[in-house]
Amino acid sequence: MSSLPSSSSSASRVGAHSLNFWSSSSSPATSIMSSYLKDCGNGFLSGPHRAGGPVLCSLPAKCRLITGSFIRDGLRIERETVTILLRHNMPYMEILPIGRLSKIYPEPEPIPTILVVMTPESVNRNDEWVVAAKEIHQKFVSEFPTISVEIIDDRLTHPPRYLPVESNHSVFSKWDAICENILRDRSLDMKHWNGISCWRHGYDPDPMKNRVTIIISVGVAAVGDSFVTATRRIQGILAEAEEHDVDILFQESSCEPYVMNSLLPYSVSSETKPVPGMSIGICNSSAGSSTLGGFIELEFPGDPKPRQYALTCFHSVFAPEGRRDDLLTVKGAQEAFKRWEYEPVRPNDPTAQDVAPFILRVEHPSTDDITRTMAKLDHEISDIKDEEFEAWKVAAENGTITEDGSRQYETALRQIARFTEKKDNFQALLDNNELGPVFAGSGLHRSEYSSFRKGTSSKERRCIMNWALIEVRKDRIEREGDGTLKGNKPFDYHYPDIVHIPGFTNTSPIQFDKFLNGSAKVYKSGRSTKVTKGVVNGLREVQLFHEELPSTALGYREIATYEHAVVTSDEDQPFCEKGDSGSFVYGSQGQVVGLLFAGRPRGDIGYMTDIRDLYTDIKGITGAKSVRIPPWSHKNVS
Repeated sequence: MSSLPSSSSSASRVGAHSLNFWSSSSSPATSIMSSYLKDCGNGFLSGPHRAGGPVLCSLPAKCRLITGSFIRDGLRIERETVTILLRHNMPYMEILPIGRLSKIYPEPEPIPTILVVMTPESVNRNDEWVVAAKEIHQKFVSEFPTISVEIIDDRLTHPPRYLPVESNHSVFSKWDAICENILRDRSLDMKHWNGISCWRHGYDPDPMKNRVTIIISVGVAAVGDSFVTATRRIQGILAEAEEHDVDILFQESSCEPYVMNSLLPYSVSSETKPVPGMSIGICNSSAGSSTLGGFIELEFPGDPKPRQYALTCFHSVFAPEGRRDDLLTVKGAQEAFKRWEYEPVRPNDPTAQDVAPFILRVEHPSTDDITRTMAKLDHEISDIKDEEFEAWKVAAENGTITEDGSRQYETALRQIARFTEKKDNFQALLDNNELGPVFAGSGLHRSEYSSFRKGTSSKERRCIMNWALIEVRKDRIEREGDGTLKGNKPFDYHYPDIVHIPGFTNTSPIQFDKFLNGSAKVYKSGRSTKVTKGVVNGLREVQLFHEELPSTALGYREIATYEHAVVTSDEDQPFCEKGDSGSFVYGSQGQVVGLLFAGRPRGDIGYMTDIRDLYTDIKGITGAKSVRIPPWSHKNVS
């Protein structure tokens, strides 16, 4: 994750969520979108809807409980803060002595903060909020030298909502042309741009009341730049398209491969068969964990028997630099890693045959996740073996244990035995968790023309290719006697609010249109966030990559790809997080729509490749004549 300096408040860091905002509406409600902050000295900042210092978190920010006298004295802090606010006639909603932590740029530790939440529509006039914040800070800083004070409009305490633009909105049919005109405009310096998207975006609790907004995502290097000229050029492009009711927002945001999550929110399964939606790792690498999507089936010319492979993302099986550990001791590994950054892994390539089985080997579940799960079980056992348990043990050995104590001691022993058995099962899996080598893959940085583009333009669009086929060891795959596959369905995380499917299936062309224009919900089962539901934005996002070309006037050229973005339909649950790359995205009947390959933390947006585009690329790389989701066994369907 990218980072910004955070030793004290700076307008560019704190306002990275809205570096420049322009609205065609004159409504006062749109002012909440502006992050304009004036430097008031000593780290204190003042804006229309937020003020404080000396350290303010970049938004969105989370509240975290912290320990110590700052929290223990919370009632006194609140009481004395109220006195100051009343003196300034400030209509607050609540006062919280709390720890604050940025979601996008998390500080090493939560910042002890006196958080004052103001009523919605409150406005900081004449810097009154920052005057009050400084007074509150002065009141308590001698007791709590590291505290900050934050006064904020209640609406900004929640992340903004991102909602796909409805298909009957006038901008929907013009989006391709608008993107083309932006990309063709040579007066725009796009060196630090990494995305162009269009959403209903804002802070209104009713997301349909938020305004349609073109969002330009830029890298950290662009923070502090002026975006006024670029905003004016985009205004002109919108005017030419007769779109006079669309806003423009520049924000710091990056698209990230969703792997290497060090946290394990949910324990893994000790089943030896592969489980879609569970974690995978790279053998002999510290690269972290991602997700096994599911199984697909390839038919090859001259071979009557289909072959089945596990499917995930290529970056989930390709160890990044600095995480290759013992893999570099394999002969030819260095050259292979360099080659597969931009070229696919082809099954008939001698390098793939000689090197891939040693450096592109996959484990499932990942070793990291198994060891963490075993550590959790050790912790559970340790909690049971408390002082009371030890007293029962001594009494049982001496024959002096009471009837009630004996009952509780036996219950504890059964719990320990159950946890120990689970741990033994995981240890057995850890000793034999290799899933198999990569059979073929897209390569790390490749794009191809999409055969299934959306929009009115007939021009083909490139999309990112990021896939890997894993040749699963025969002793780790389950089939019925008729050859049908068992277990090609999402791992059952016992999530009662989400539809459970008996197995993944293929999707009809009509169903694809329904899913990709946002009119039907999609689901995903991933290692980090388990089963989640969301909706696809019918307006594909342009993702920009820059290739250095010193001989040209600009010094670089843009490579644009058009990607399907997915956003959660449950505001309390992100659609995906780090560790979820490789997940299948599917419909309520198990129809596979795409493969999740990346995400954007700002907005909790996920990106998937249309499964049909993957099939086309897989056929081209492997020589297969057909690719599909294999039929699954109807036996023992639960």
